[in-house]
Amino acid sequence: MKSDIDGLDPVIIYKDIEGGEKIKMKYSVHRFDINMTKDQSRLEQFLNRLEGEVVSIIPNIRPKFLPMGATAVLDFLYIVEKVN
Repeated sequence: MKSDIDGLDPVIIYKDIEGGEKIKMKYSVHRFDINMTKDQSRLEQFLNRLEGEVVSIIPNIRPKFLPMGATAVLDFLYIVEKVN
């Protein structure tokens, strides 16, 4: 799975905690192109091979218009991983 987001340096966020200290947190964002009817096992394998903690999975859903009405289609997922 290759995308334009993979391969970028992790995002670094500084978070204030009690006592005025700051902690440094790193996050990586992965784009996972998916076909929901076929890719369940591929998604499971991808999630299991991640080394960090999965913080969020954000779906990209777009409308699709058919002759009998409208529906929604899932194109891809953004997976946010907290890197140690």
